[in-house]
Amino acid sequence: MGIDTERIISRQLSSNETMLWCGKPNSSFCRGKLDLVVFVFSIIWIGFCVFFLVGASIRSGLLGIVTSIPFYLVGIYTFRKGFAIKYINKREMIYAITNERILITRVKAEGRIKNTTSAKIRIITDDNMFCNKKGIGSIRFSSGSTVQGSKYWAFENIDSCEKVLDIYRKAKSNETNAEEFPHLIPQVDKQQSTTLDLFREKRREQKSTKAKGITRKKVAVGVLKPLLFLIIFGLICYGVFSISIVSKTPATVEQVVEVLTSFGYAPKDNTKNYIAQNPSAAESLRQCIVIEKGDIHFEFYSFNNGNSAVDCYASAHSYIYQTSMSPFTEGDWKSANYCKYTLKSSSSYYVAMYVGSTSVFAYSYVENANAINEIMKAIGY
Repeated sequence: MGIDTERIISRQLSSNETMLWCGKPNSSFCRGKLDLVVFVFSIIWIGFCVFFLVGASIRSGLLGIVTSIPFYLVGIYTFRKGFAIKYINKREMIYAITNERILITRVKAEGRIKNTTSAKIRIITDDNMFCNKKGIGSIRFSSGSTVQGSKYWAFENIDSCEKVLDIYRKAKSNETNAEEFPHLIPQVDKQQSTTLDLFREKRREQKSTKAKGITRKKVAVGVLKPLLFLIIFGLICYGVFSISIVSKTPATVEQVVEVLTSFGYAPKDNTKNYIAQNPSAAESLRQCIVIEKGDIHFEFYSFNNGNSAVDCYASAHSYIYQTSMSPFTEGDWKSANYCKYTLKSSSSYYVAMYVGSTSVFAYSYVENANAINEIMKAIGY
């Protein structure tokens, strides 16, 4: 059930007051172009941060997560400041004009009054209206001068803004009467209203825990909707990022042999020799393919588990680093299921890489680095 705004305002009026208008903020999501720009910017920013957060966490681990979280929080803050808080305010705010004052009341979901701010019409010295083509806008009231000591009140995001301002100005000039405002909200007898209010107040206090739980649930759902949207959006971004960019498909031995043969190399099965030199790999190594042509050396390993491929990569990485003479240039790429390391010195070029349960180790003279890179590109590494 919706909140009875007329009843809530009526119970706050004195015996001499007449309610001329009351209403709530417009429920539209974006009030104007600026809101739309902020919304789009915050969504794009959060999407970028999700990509950045995933990539940084994969490449740099905990350090990457820590450095990227502040950017993510900026996006969340922008969305919260621009929309979540406004959404809550729209649900809670009630505005009213009487023949004596303006009222700004904040209510809870079940209709209880949180607080009310009011100002006597006679002390208000200035009013300004900001309205769009649809008639939705805000009215700002102020008292005193524009220096320190001024007070401000505002009806934010209300419908028929010009009509509301006209009602206020007529009340200000003491022109308000029942004939001039045939659309005035019917007034409730004060004594009857007070009795009914006391009765309803007691009934509210006697509500069961279950009813209160339902109310809290409704409030929680309203607040968590934007957060749920962001979570779903983040998961979609993460999935697309993981599928299209992060992961690589491990090549099969047959694919590698076909690529090497097409480049004019003669691949050899070196599985037995490798196991003889590394007996611990007997249970995990499926096959090892090797080519040697001049200074070009290329090894491809296929294991039955990812840990063995990582161990093979680590051994090759250690060998490259220990045998290379400075100065040299290094490259290191790490993602969901692969890691690639390159080193280029003044005379040699090295590559070590694992993808899933496969591993590669290759080297050549610097002038033949492109030959190794072409092989890696052809097998998707």
